[in-house]
Amino acid sequence: MKNMNLGKVLTFVTKKDEFGNSDYVITPIPAYRTPEMEFTRLGLMGKIESYEMTAVMPMTVAVKLAMQKIKDLGGNEVRFMKW
Repeated sequence: MKNMNLGKVLTFVTKKDEFGNSDYVITPIPAYRTPEMEFTRLGLMGKIESYEMTAVMPMTVAVKLAMQKIKDLGGNEVRFMKW
């Protein structure tokens, strides 16, 4: 159990760009990462409108939760990014 990978689900909305578009992103991240670390890694620091994060859980559960949230919102596009 102590070798289990832990994660959490980060959901965020970016600020509108010059064309009035924003992104709504749901992604599982490793438990040790903070939202700020993730935004910096993605080059989005200072471009976030709002965000929320779940509690720490097993990474497999975090991935399933993220996929379920996407499905519940009617999302039809899932992209996987390497951490």
